[in-house]
Amino acid sequence: MTKVTPLLLVLFLLVGCSDDGGGPSGDGGPPPGEEAGTIWPDQGAPVGCEQKCLDEQPYYCVTSTSSGVDTCVACLEDKHCQNNPYAFGPTCDTTRHTCECDNDGQCQPNRNGAKCHATLGRCYCEADADCTAPRRCVGTHLTTSICALPCKNDADCRDSALPFCDVGSGKCVACSTADHCKNSPEGTLCQNNTCTCASDADCKGEHPWGNTCRLATTTGGVSRCGCGVDGDCGGNANGPTCKTIYSKCTCERDADCTKAPYVTCSEPYAGATYKHCQTPCASDADCAGKGSLKACDTATGQCVACQNDAHCTSSYAPVCDAALKKCVECKTDSHCTGSEPYCDVARSKCVACKSDADCQGSQDGSLCDNGSCGCTVDAECKGAYPWGAKCVSSGRCGCSADADCAGNPNGPTCYTAFNMCTCSGDAQCTKAPYTRCAAPYSSASYTHCQEPCASDADCAGLTGLTTCNTATGKCVACMKDGDCTSSLYKYCLGATGQCVECQSDADCTGSSAPACVAATGNCVECKTDAHCAQSVDGKVCDVAKNSCTCTTSADCANNQFATVCDTSSGCEECMADADCGVDSLGNTCDGSICVCATDADCASRTVGHRCDTSMQACSCQSDADCPTGKTCTGTYLSSIQICQ
Repeated sequence: MTKVTPLLLVLFLLVGCSDDGGGPSGDGGPPPGEEAGTIWPDQGAPVGCEQKCLDEQPYYCVTSTSSGVDTCVACLEDKHCQNNPYAFGPTCDTTRHTCECDNDGQCQPNRNGAKCHATLGRCYCEADADCTAPRRCVGTHLTTSICALPCKNDADCRDSALPFCDVGSGKCVACSTADHCKNSPEGTLCQNNTCTCASDADCKGEHPWGNTCRLATTTGGVSRCGCGVDGDCGGNANGPTCKTIYSKCTCERDADCTKAPYVTCSEPYAGATYKHCQTPCASDADCAGKGSLKACDTATGQCVACQNDAHCTSSYAPVCDAALKKCVECKTDSHCTGSEPYCDVARSKCVACKSDADCQGSQDGSLCDNGSCGCTVDAECKGAYPWGAKCVSSGRCGCSADADCAGNPNGPTCYTAFNMCTCSGDAQCTKAPYTRCAAPYSSASYTHCQEPCASDADCAGLTGLTTCNTATGKCVACMKDGDCTSSLYKYCLGATGQCVECQSDADCTGSSAPACVAATGNCVECKTDAHCAQSVDGKVCDVAKNSCTCTTSADCANNQFATVCDTSSGCEECMADADCGVDSLGNTCDGSICVCATDADCASRTVGHRCDTSMQACSCQSDADCPTGKTCTGTYLSSIQICQ
């Protein structure tokens, strides 16, 4: 696989979403379609529960006991993490309300990656091998890499705050040319795929966040336009007041907005703690890109979440509170189903219970506390179907040892990672009617005894397992292709009842994964050498890994720069200085990358005679930097100009 310099990799990881790019994205799941490069987990949850923390993702709302302030969080208890394949781990830190992991085993499987970060306690990836195909290690969450679908073109990044595709890395980026940044509030320069600034002069665009170029710690040490005091916002189109916590110019009322056409002071997305001057909306189309503010209130010119239920497209907040112009989860019990069948009207939130009587059959406990069933003592874990005979530290019924599961209808074994009684086969399910051992949802890493299903209706509430296999009595994802509604996983693998990508090679239309492994339903890079004929990773198929590699340097002929074969890792740019020929990006081999330190190192390079020291790569700035017969019109990794 083509490598990038260590410096370049660090710079890619520093690219992040701006906090007003498109509303909150959360620990609760991906946006519709699982778009390439989109960041899913608990990044950017806004303060305030006006949208019930459910507009875009299933956040939960917690109220601070000291300040009384409501905050949207990723979880309140372990089950919020365990029922969510996109969470960063199976355990809820009830102090920080984040889903976390303790070891790599708890990240098997996890959509974000198979590694558990020792310091951050989050599942992440270090390489593509840590991801489940077709995902690769191309996403970014704060300071860690996560698994995501690689982008192939700008269209794959259209729903991301990073709208341009760096095809070389498969990552969505903020920019690849200066033209992409001409209207950016961060700055008019494009460096390392990030819109930025080098001086105050780069903050004179149409709509910058401030009139000064400053180092912003919130963007990983990247300089951007902003403010430190109100004086930095003089005449600024966003407003006259500096919101110092964000280093952004803001407004408080329409009267603050005097620079046409930005005459309306409104939120950049629902739940934001600041406002800025914007163009008044005239129709819903003008609210595109405002996250959950999808509807135009033409009376005020402001984008709002809704004016009727049709605007509330999220399954987590499908009802419009017309008075508040907010999408909410419910207004009556009729809006609530499944494990949370009651509406707490005061909070417009579906809950599991309104009284202790509603919790008598709950697995979590017979005590109703703030809409959730749970426990405070072991005696409240004597219901028909508890997760264990103990009231565990998270305030729900569970187990800490197998003894706590003796006679338990869920199974005889304590799964200590989740403190839940589980089973390993139908034979362990002896307490009727719980006679089948099955997973509670499609990506679960444990199973428990459940009632056999007789129809699809019996599978309601089992995430991802909505179809009944009447022959086995188990809920599965599908029985036929028509049961698979995802645009990516649209075929049914009958042997496992899972929705998969493909049944044959014809179903794999992506150039990076053209072959189908029918046994698993995954599109992969190769099954035979023929699939690697045009691959830049090598012309030989490693059938064990279904990836293209090399056995000799001749197998690397398709790659412009990585033309040397390292049989342990694939096509590389170099293994020794001698491999850095005139067509390489430098004259010295640093690990597996040819690099330069000064212009003199590039004097004989055909790609350019100027050393870009930030990238450590030979490049060009004009035709004068190119050898005779070539012009400075090419690019490498969307950021390095080269001669061609």
